[in-house]
Amino acid sequence: MPSEGNSSYLPLPEISDANLSHSFKSQKPSSKKKCPVLCRKGIYHVNRSNLSNTASAISFRDSLDNVQLASIYQPDKKESYFDQCFENISKIGEGSFGEVFKVRSREDGLLYAVKKSKQFFRSESYREERLMEVKRHEEFSGHEHCVTLYMAWEEKDRLYIQMELCQSSLETYVIQQKQIPESQTWSFLLDLLLALKALHDRNLIHLDIKLDNILITEDGVCKLGDFGLVFDLSRKQFPIRIDESNKVLGELLRDGTELVTNIRIANDKREIDRRADEAQLREELLEKLNAESEAAAEKFQDISVKWSELEAVKDPFNMHEGLQEQKERIQELTRQKDDIIKECWKELTKADERYYQDQEKQASDIVCLVERVDHHIEAMKSAYRKHLDLLQQTIDNERAIQLPHSFSSGAFSADTV
Repeated sequence: MPSEGNSSYLPLPEISDANLSHSFKSQKPSSKKKCPVLCRKGIYHVNRSNLSNTASAISFRDSLDNVQLASIYQPDKKESYFDQCFENISKIGEGSFGEVFKVRSREDGLLYAVKKSKQFFRSESYREERLMEVKRHEEFSGHEHCVTLYMAWEEKDRLYIQMELCQSSLETYVIQQKQIPESQTWSFLLDLLLALKALHDRNLIHLDIKLDNILITEDGVCKLGDFGLVFDLSRKQFPIRIDESNKVLGELLRDGTELVTNIRIANDKREIDRRADEAQLREELLEKLNAESEAAAEKFQDISVKWSELEAVKDPFNMHEGLQEQKERIQELTRQKDDIIKECWKELTKADERYYQDQEKQASDIVCLVERVDHHIEAMKSAYRKHLDLLQQTIDNERAIQLPHSFSSGAFSADTV
């Protein structure tokens, strides 16, 4: 086993809270409503159209002849394989990743324990990680001090494991018995050490040994269960953690880019609509001005003709009547010009109002964008810290395992015990 001095470890980056605000908001209190917090999608995404809703047996054994679904299972029914093939008696355990139920098989009438994963398969890598529990459990299913695994299946993005039903966990057993004889304590310790030796002989470390995962059979045999957190010394976990962190941070970066893109698209659409409205109003106004101009030209022509006719009139009465008509025509022409000026002034006022409204809307969008960017930065910082903690934990585990004074796998032999 390599010593600590010969091992090289990557330094962990440090994230400082300084210079990460990116906030351009004014220091004055704003009367605008606060931008709603972005409802982030899930950090992980999976295409469920490619996943089957029917049960499928899972096994890593060389031969799949003995790993088959129950004959009473009918895939065409709406009920799941679990509901069709088992009678759920009670829930006997619950952990971070799954729930354990005491069931009776409808096929052979025997009692079993079925572990059902809580979370869906968020991605293919997450699915493979969960299926590793089946692989590890199958390797030790035949060991007399490990819980027997009968079969496993996946259905509707969940993992199910059918196992041997034990009497109780060690914690429950200790609470019920209150006092355990020393001989039985040594017997339990021997059973547990033999189970650990089986794992250590294959270069595996069980990282979730606790009273809930140590089970007692009706014959009083101590067995080790729950192989979901088994560390393979031949497989470094640090690159895996780095890859998981990169995936999470990549999702966050894509979400941030989507935020900026959505606001940019909204602004572009609003600008296109504004220009289209202005073009339509300009066209309507030009048509109206052209019509008014033609009508004004005709009236002006009539007025000019009337002036020529009045010059030839000698009768004062007829001249006065002609002047009155000319005056009315000139007033009508003046009113028409005034209406055109008012119409143009009204359009200019509307254009000014639209300009100020667009300015306010753009300012509001900028404030909203800044607040969402700040929120997104906080989410990224939190994700960085979380995964840095995971990386640090992984490194600490590797260092602890590689300490020169740690027990070697040969230390747990049956003769030594």
